[in-house]
Amino acid sequence: MRLPRVEVAIDVEADELRALLEGLAGGALLSEEVRAVLSELRTRYQVAVSPSLESNLLTRCGPVSDGSPLAELRTSHLLEAMALVAVRIIERAQRALFDVEPFSEVHFNFSAEAKVALRLGWEAMAKHGRFPLPPQGARRLSRMWEMPCGAMHFVSASDGDAGYYFTMGIAQSPEAQALRDLGLVPYGLDGELIVPGQAVAPIPPFLGMATRLFASSLATSSNISEDIQSIPYSSFAHPEIMDVAPIRGYLFRPRHATAARLQDAQEEVRAQLTRYRAFVAQTTPTDREFLPDVGAAIDVSGLAEADLDGFIQAVLQPFSPAEREQIALYLLLEMDPGNAEATQTQFKETPRVIATRKAIDAAQRAGLRFVAVADQNEDEWLPNLLEYFTCSELNHLADYSDARGVILCDGRPIDPVYTAATSAQRIQSVFTTLSVDILKMGMWLALDALSARRVWRELQRTPHIPERMFLMPIGILEPYSGFVDNRNRGKSPRAILDPFEKIRFMIEEAQVLGMPSLLTDTRHKSRWVLLGSVDGDLKPHVRESLGAIPLLGREKFMEAERLARRAGILLGQAGSIEAEQIFWIISDTTYDAAREQRNPATSFWTAETERVLRTSTGEDLRGDLQAQRRAAILPYLALVNRTYESHARMDGWLRYLQSIGQGDEELRLELLRQKASLDESQNQYLARQKDGTPADYERAWELFRTAFCAYHARLKKHFLAVRNQVAEAWWAAKRPGPGVEEPWVHSRPGWSGVTSPGAPH
Repeated sequence: MRLPRVEVAIDVEADELRALLEGLAGGALLSEEVRAVLSELRTRYQVAVSPSLESNLLTRCGPVSDGSPLAELRTSHLLEAMALVAVRIIERAQRALFDVEPFSEVHFNFSAEAKVALRLGWEAMAKHGRFPLPPQGARRLSRMWEMPCGAMHFVSASDGDAGYYFTMGIAQSPEAQALRDLGLVPYGLDGELIVPGQAVAPIPPFLGMATRLFASSLATSSNISEDIQSIPYSSFAHPEIMDVAPIRGYLFRPRHATAARLQDAQEEVRAQLTRYRAFVAQTTPTDREFLPDVGAAIDVSGLAEADLDGFIQAVLQPFSPAEREQIALYLLLEMDPGNAEATQTQFKETPRVIATRKAIDAAQRAGLRFVAVADQNEDEWLPNLLEYFTCSELNHLADYSDARGVILCDGRPIDPVYTAATSAQRIQSVFTTLSVDILKMGMWLALDALSARRVWRELQRTPHIPERMFLMPIGILEPYSGFVDNRNRGKSPRAILDPFEKIRFMIEEAQVLGMPSLLTDTRHKSRWVLLGSVDGDLKPHVRESLGAIPLLGREKFMEAERLARRAGILLGQAGSIEAEQIFWIISDTTYDAAREQRNPATSFWTAETERVLRTSTGEDLRGDLQAQRRAAILPYLALVNRTYESHARMDGWLRYLQSIGQGDEELRLELLRQKASLDESQNQYLARQKDGTPADYERAWELFRTAFCAYHARLKKHFLAVRNQVAEAWWAAKRPGPGVEEPWVHSRPGWSGVTSPGAPH
């Protein structure tokens, strides 16, 4: 295979060298550290470091900080300034790709001085332990949304050795080359580490900084995992003898039969009510929203049905009607093999359901409003009552209890303040090292609706996080685990399983809480895929033939886009989205939003699209799903896919312009013909690679490369003109009538915020 050779010269600039020397003079790096860097450059990378440069660097090394607070602060600033030199050099190399034709053999020729500066800058960054620039969050996205830009795409790009290929592919996309600014293109890098033996994992700090170094101009995202760790809320009323053991996840069994403890039970209820009144006095209704209005609990676990009413009435005898309003029955569910008969969707009358219904009936007869339940094995992955029941059981019990005026509630609610604190600690890690603009955070997998609200509000109390990061709560769509909807505090919680109803729920909660964005995802990647033939309006996902189950069809996907757009939020979608699905996702959402003079609310995340090259038959070249997700990045796809996505954006805009009588249908159809021809040409050279001679393969490849470059050049030529034509059409549609002051005319063409997903209609 022959590719045109392109030489890109990169040197260090005077102000960058000055920043390095000032840092060394201030003692930011020790002379021993500088010598080690220079030695590594010579021996490992064969860099010809001149004696004069080495002498200049070592001579400038100043004394170590004296350890005083101000001196340490100055050293910190100097390290950041030195690290910024490395960022600037890499950015300069990437911007050079704006002028490079696709499928060129690019040789970056860093001067010896540039290599020294780059390596010293990295040494300073690693020593300081954080990326030199803070996240930009909403500011970065708002700048991009000032003009038409189409749906955002985040690619999983934290491979140990090749994540930078994504940035190079983005820089060579037609839109980046037309706009000549990586900050204006709707792409981002997702900071989840691809590691052998596991599909994705949290990114460690060192690799986070390296990933950010090669993507400083782009938005980044990272995930603190779908599981929000939590501990039980110790202030919730529960029998003292069932307190949480030091080893998390196990509750002590009652030491005595409760029926023999009448006096103890009354004393315990009285003490709990006293504590509850103090708790209410110290908190606001919003603080307590995640908890039912339960102040005390009567343990009825293990009681024979014939003893229930007599014992409850005896315990309640000294308490007033107002106090009884705050007393619950407490039921510890017992393990029973019969409980396994119920599934998420198929209800069975299990032993735990029967026991719970008896407690509900007893509460109704006693005039009590609440029944609290728990079991003996804590599972922090499951929210609220779904820790003890399947979705089918919970919804049956919700109907049963609501019909009797009794509220079924979680007897072991989580502590949202603790949960938010542990989340904030993990967020801080990617804040400093990956400088994450979009922070994906598990929310409704392990939290019910009201607990999630409290966690969200607690995170807002750490001001630099929401100020600098675009927070993106995650909901898992697969109907394997349900959401718990307990927003109506006068009713029992219910489970939500349907994927689209989960999206609707998430958007409603985002509106209530002012969340700027959301992300849908799947956990069991081999079993569930986001898009496919489930509703009959999309062709099957390529893995449906292997047993994967799709969650949404095309129309529901688009309805989710419209709901999010009306709510003014960015809706991230993920779940094994295929490369061939990306084209219509971008085109359809871009067209649909453009009709409202808006950018799409949809963004999407992918992992395998740059790791798997499929033929037109859907055959992949890299094994099963997990092998695909762990495969190395293909630089070829990092370039080709970005080009097709630039085309998809233009296709959506051209469809919009056609709908208002300003289109260029000839251009749109010709681009589609070119793309179809390239798909076939790709199949031809792949076939020659597999079965032909080297000469056959080389001829087939050259035909593809030539056609692709022509296609890329046409997209690049027309991209800016089409985008600006759309912007002008939006501006004209929003223009007030004669004599009316135009509020955004002075800031044209940006009109900041007007075209963002959150802009007013």
